[in-house]
Amino acid sequence: MKTEELGYFFKDLDKFYCEYYTQILELVRRLDGIHRERRNILEKYNLSNDSSFNIFEDLLIDKKFFEIDHSKIIAKILDSKNVVIGNKKHLALFINLIKLRGNISIDNFDFENYAVEREKSYGELGRIDILIYENKENGKCIIIENKITGSAPDQENQLSRYYQIVKVGLNKNLVAIVYLPFYYKNPDDCNYTGEYKNHKEKIKPLLCVIPAIEHEKELDFVHGFLDKCAEISDTDQTKAVCIKQYSNFIKSKAEKEKIIMNQNKQFLEKLLSDEKTREITEDIVEVWNDKESIIYEELKTRLLKNSFYSDSDENLLRDFASNSEVFLFINGNSEIGFGHKNSGFEKKLMKDLEEVLRLEERYNFLEFCDKDEGWVYSNYTIGTILGSYDNMYNYLCRLFDKLENEAVKLLK
Repeated sequence: MKTEELGYFFKDLDKFYCEYYTQILELVRRLDGIHRERRNILEKYNLSNDSSFNIFEDLLIDKKFFEIDHSKIIAKILDSKNVVIGNKKHLALFINLIKLRGNISIDNFDFENYAVEREKSYGELGRIDILIYENKENGKCIIIENKITGSAPDQENQLSRYYQIVKVGLNKNLVAIVYLPFYYKNPDDCNYTGEYKNHKEKIKPLLCVIPAIEHEKELDFVHGFLDKCAEISDTDQTKAVCIKQYSNFIKSKAEKEKIIMNQNKQFLEKLLSDEKTREITEDIVEVWNDKESIIYEELKTRLLKNSFYSDSDENLLRDFASNSEVFLFINGNSEIGFGHKNSGFEKKLMKDLEEVLRLEERYNFLEFCDKDEGWVYSNYTIGTILGSYDNMYNYLCRLFDKLENEAVKLLK
């Protein structure tokens, strides 16, 4: 090989190794970021790295753990007749969590004479995931609608049909309907049709959403119930270990989902911020079911840092500067609009506020309007606001200012 050719060879070799090591360093940087994110989550949920064995992980079939399996375990923990992991004290802890979480009164429940049913069919009215009731005429009753895996959508008139099963078919005193998603999520409020619409207002005061995992972990299902069940079972190590491992199993799912969520959030912003990839991204996200929730969670975090606050129903509220009784709101149920803290809006004013929402130029963002108990709101499609998270957040802030300014004119 000639000297000149040899020089080109080593020059190309240097370029190859330079690019190779650059890629390696980028991979190390990304892995280090994931490691730090995982470490933060382990610390947040008090998870231990000492042992990776978990009996529930070992029971996974095709890496899936179905809602029916969760219902089976939860029902056994709550059932005092189950000698392996059941205890009436567990049910007492669960009822106390319902009281704290949903501000629901459940007094004098008969812990000596109750039954727990799981996945029992009631014909055309459906199948209740878990039903807990006192063994007597018109006894108190609790429904648990299990959505921990998040794979099964809310069925049409689902909670209303369950309400009819208990109140009419079983003649029980329904005191609570527990909705149990993985993260905080309200049941579909639009899912009432025909005769079942009559049950909607009766269900509202009974409904209690208890997420499996959330930031305020003292009142979630894992920390506020499962871990406490394990604590009172210290004298019976079989119960304590089994319940604790089930709790850790759910926590591990939260850890993995948190890491994936952060990766998806960054990836989605890159796609939406680039003109070249924006159009193809819109085609992709037609089958990307998490797009809406990813965007909303990011915008929610930013809004909470700037004049917005959250109520007990997970609405984000911003009080009017000129009238503290009136507020703007947005939520994860695709609703945005105006609310009143006390007396509500007069009918004419409600109609005028509805027109303010209709004037929003992004007709594909605000789809249609509705009125409910003094609130005036419209459905939105947040995924149509493209661009970086900064752009989307700034657009929302401009929209809220515009809506408030127009509403203030009507309130004078």
